[in-house]
Amino acid sequence: PANVIIEKVVAYPDTGEEDMVVLRNIGGQVADLTGWTMTDSKADPVYTFGTSGCEGNATILPMESLAITPENDFNPCGFTFGISFRDTVVLYDANNALVANVTWESSEKGSAIRFVDGEYIQVSEVQIVAQVLKSVPEFSTFAAVISGLGLDSVLGGDINPNYNGVTLPSPPSPDYAIEFPWWFGFAQDR
Repeated sequence: PANVIIEKVVAYPDTGEEDMVVLRNIGGQVADLTGWTMTDSKADPVYTFGTSGCEGNATILPMESLAITPENDFNPCGFTFGISFRDTVVLYDANNALVANVTWESSEKGSAIRFVDGEYIQVSEVQIVAQVLKSVPEFSTFAAVISGLGLDSVLGGDINPNYNGVTLPSPPSPDYAIEFPWWFGFAQDR
C-alpha cells in the first residue's frame, strides 16, 4: 500500500529560497492524495490536495516525493498557511485521519527539518559537504576523521547545483552487420 510521510520541512529558508514541505511515498503503490489536507499549528487556512486546477499535486508514485511551496502568482497550487521557525505541519487523509505530523521548537536559517531513521532532525541545507556531514549526528565520526586527516578543506567548496550524477558515454554503434547462415531462413524470399 501507499505510505506517505512528511520527509522535509524548510521553515526558515536561506536568502533567495522559500518555505517548503516535501512529502514522500515510501510505500509500494501510488498514493492518491485527493481530498487530503495539510496545515500548520493554527489549523486555518488549510491546504487541500487535488483541488480544481491543481490535480498534479494529488498523486505520489512509490518511492517518489512531492514538494509543495507557498502559493504565489507563479504557483497557484501552493499552500496558503505560513510556516515559522517554530511551528508544526500536520497531514490528514481524505477521512480527516492523522497521517503524519512534525513539530519543531526552533529552526536555523538555511536548515530543514528532515525525517531521518524514524525521527525528525534539523539538517543544514547549506550546500557545503563538510558542513552537511557535521550537521547529521550519524556522520559525526566520519566528519571527525575527515577533519583529522585535513580533508575537510577539500569538501569545503560548494556543491555544483547542476550536477546530475555520473554520465556514461553511449556505446559506439558496431561497424559490422550480423549475418545469419542460410539455414536460419533469413535468406529466402517470402
